[in-house]
Amino acid sequence: MIRVARFSLVALLVAYAATVVATGAVAMWHREPLGWPLVWQVLAVNPVEFDSWPYYAFALATLAAEPAIVGWRKSSLRRLMVDPSASATTDTFYCAINASGLLTVLIAVAGFGLGMWLDVVLSDNIGAVIGIDWPIWLALPGGFAVITFADYLQHRIQHSRLMWPLHKSHHSSTEFTVLSAFRVHPFDQLFQGLMSSASLALIGFTLETVLVLQIVFYFTNIFTHSNLTCLAALQRFGVVTPAGHRLHHSSEPRYHNCNFSGAWNVWDRLFGTYVAPPADIDQVAIGVEAPAGRHNTANPFREIALQTIDWLHILRIEARALTARRAPAKAPA
Repeated sequence: MIRVARFSLVALLVAYAATVVATGAVAMWHREPLGWPLVWQVLAVNPVEFDSWPYYAFALATLAAEPAIVGWRKSSLRRLMVDPSASATTDTFYCAINASGLLTVLIAVAGFGLGMWLDVVLSDNIGAVIGIDWPIWLALPGGFAVITFADYLQHRIQHSRLMWPLHKSHHSSTEFTVLSAFRVHPFDQLFQGLMSSASLALIGFTLETVLVLQIVFYFTNIFTHSNLTCLAALQRFGVVTPAGHRLHHSSEPRYHNCNFSGAWNVWDRLFGTYVAPPADIDQVAIGVEAPAGRHNTANPFREIALQTIDWLHILRIEARALTARRAPAKAPA
């Protein structure tokens, strides 16, 4: 725990330093007059996103509720606090990266500012395609259908050959600890954010609707990575439960490519990828096969770097294959 605390402090300091540098660079780019007001404005930046507090509050509430529902032995708190495994420790480090604001910095660097640019564009052009002006009671279920469908498609893409080296990071947990929800590669997180934001904003839902739906989706992400597999009966009503999502994380080949939906399993049922969790779901092993040093090393930055290298290698292979297919066939001599 001391190591995690030190890591969290370093992550916060690095996030602050990176945010200060970025804010200062933007100010210089806009040629703002140099002086104490500008210096104070730059130094007063906060890398931690306060609007994310509901996400962490719900995570804490879920951690507190698990022991009462499933017992201490099966709870995430025991897995995280009593002789934590390499997987649980890695989950904690990823949570620290998120909470410190450093993940936001990593996403901005990874996407060369694309995410921030798109946020501005979407904020200025809400309703660029259709512009739905529905009352909130109608917009929320409509938006929920849109965001869950976009999430389903996005998840199918994440399991493709091109994106799997990145998404594999999230699947590398060998046990659910609630904090497993935070284990995401920055490039993968960027892709998820762009898909969910664009799917709602471009269709024309209001900012209020988008915010509410994203919070609901964040809560769902925390819930599905908990150990509350006793709620599997809710699968019948379209709710994605920890039992159904655990099957999606299974390391067994027979369960690969199933249960892609993150909140509403109707899309899995429609597209034939739904598999009901078995009665012994808690015995289903989760995780991935990967070269040594890629996952669960308690060194997330090195893992992220190696995973990125693996992804770039796949991109290079696919680019060469595409070039070869497009090259004109040579005429026989």
